Amino acid sequence: MASSKPGNLADRMKHLLDTAKLADAYFLVGDGKELLSAHKNILVSASEVFEAMFRFDSQNGKAENVEVPDVEAEAFKVMLSFIYADDLSELNGENAMAVLCAADKYGIDGLIGHCVQIPIQNLPNVFLAHAKARLFHLERLWHRRITEFSKGNRGTLAMEIEKLSEFAQEKVGTRRFSDAVQMKGMPWKILAKINAEKDSTEKCLGFYLLCFPPKNDGNWSCECSATLRIVSQKNGTEDLTTKCDHVFNKESNSWGFISSFRYFYKIDGPGQRIL
Repeated sequence: MASSKPGNLADRMKHLLDTAKLADAYFLVGDGKELLSAHKNILVSASEVFEAMFRFDSQNGKAENVEVPDVEAEAFKVMLSFIYADDLSELNGENAMAVLCAADKYGIDGLIGHCVQIPIQNLPNVFLAHAKARLFHLERLWHRRITEFSKGNRGTLAMEIEKLSEFAQEKVGTRRFSDAVQMKGMPWKILAKINAEKDSTEKCLGFYLLCFPPKNDGNWSCECSATLRIVSQKNGTEDLTTKCDHVFNKESNSWGFISSFRYFYKIDGPGQRIL
């Protein structure tokens, strides 16, 4: 009785990879030297590096098992899945840099393109990823990813408060928002809020950078650098400028500066507007 076979080409290629039937290429991958099997003709069709390697091995009678100590086994498997069936189901933020290293090593340009398109906020540690990229001489790819990510991720938000003294008379908890500015598909706003100073009846004024992350992504995070500038309306008085580096996420979607109204009066005057 004939056994059933996968119906479409992609499934047949996955089946061929999974079963390793008639495999003629063997790799010992990673520190643990995990044995992975493949088919030379399929690898050669995807990579000139594989083609040159197999040609050299056949001409020089090299051992059948190819050792690949500088690529993680799981990353190599992701690469094979892409070569065989354009399967990217196992590519994610956790393994993108390791897969990128494998794809670059063997010249799999299509897979490289997919790796550098992984959303940067999905990478568990951007700085670790950058270090790995430098280690494997992939600065050019990482620079391209950073450049692409930076587009649409810069913006200027502004808000104006007329007559600071009148705003100071509002009750604690009063809020005012700036208009939203879209950056990378998300709205960002400035929040001005009247707070109560700790252990005091005196009010203070807080300014916050506020983002509104996707509601359906509990793991969302975004590393942000921002400069807050309060523009003085009094001649001879310098603007107030402070900078922040903050990781925004579901639990911490705002960052701010708080000081007493008396401080703001010094730079603007109680009857002045504040920008």
